[in-house]
Amino acid sequence: MQELRKLLLPFAWVYGFILSLRHLLYDTGILKSYKPSQKTIVVGNLSLGGTGKTPMADYIVSLLGTDKVAILSRGYGRETKGTLVVDDSMQANQCGDEPLLLKNNHPHLFVLVDEDRARGLEYLRTNHPDIETVILDDAMQHRKVKADFYLLLTTWDRPFTSDYLLPAGNLRDIKKRSKSAQAIVVTKTPLDTNQKEKNQLVAKLRANNQSIFFSAISYGQIFDLKSDRVDSSDLSNVVLLSAIANPLPFEQEAQKQFNIIRHFEFQDHHEFSSEELFKLRDFIDTFGPEKPTLLTTEKDAQRLKTHVYFFNENHIRVLYWKIKTDFGSDSERFNAMIRSI
Repeated sequence: MQELRKLLLPFAWVYGFILSLRHLLYDTGILKSYKPSQKTIVVGNLSLGGTGKTPMADYIVSLLGTDKVAILSRGYGRETKGTLVVDDSMQANQCGDEPLLLKNNHPHLFVLVDEDRARGLEYLRTNHPDIETVILDDAMQHRKVKADFYLLLTTWDRPFTSDYLLPAGNLRDIKKRSKSAQAIVVTKTPLDTNQKEKNQLVAKLRANNQSIFFSAISYGQIFDLKSDRVDSSDLSNVVLLSAIANPLPFEQEAQKQFNIIRHFEFQDHHEFSSEELFKLRDFIDTFGPEKPTLLTTEKDAQRLKTHVYFFNENHIRVLYWKIKTDFGSDSERFNAMIRSI
């Protein structure tokens, strides 16, 4: 598949030229950027997704606290438009699954969604002047705003240096944009990675003397979809359900602990239809009284909560697995950097 996509490189070159021209217009000041009054931290990437932006934003919120901090996101996948304050009583289709996840994890955090980040920042300045720090989720490409700090994420298994622009690869922005980041985090780093391997990747990534960190995904407790309470009961047989950009780490971790009967995979941010849920129910029902448990991701749980009644009516046990970012030996250095911004 990857070799076939390389045949599309001429189209990627055209796309790269258009992107380079756009960045040049901003860099030369022909197109203007908004400089917010608040301290702003961008958590972004150069690829389509799957780099762990939401767990990273969650980590930074936990580090800084929620007192004078806000999250500003586009709210990808929502059916609403404009500026919207996220409330934990909302559904994912109103505000987006990722903002809702962050709100549920931090009930006192101010979460705002707006496709126009400059407008969202102005709303915060006018209506919530007490907020001092705004974390801009997935705003690396949003040149209309000039942030104070850019944190670029890339994965260990597919760093941006080894990728291509769309449609030949998964990059949505040119590699030179990495120079605008003050720090780069290599996410989803295998725990058995040695220092020599890390140093080799650092040499490829560092384009502007940035600080570079390595993080891993830590799988935590498993929760019941209906009650949002920890469920530690037996999970011998499971059916996996995911609609995220890169479901492979989720599946690999589940394989270590459970007997996976089947993995139902959908595109990132997918809204599950009634027909798909009925097919899922019919598959689970084939096991009779020994029904397997449906295990999903924390992000997917935000969208599945609208279907709790369906799962209850059909006696389907649904659990979701929480994850968090783990910096390991890099944590002290990373935390000090974020606090110093």
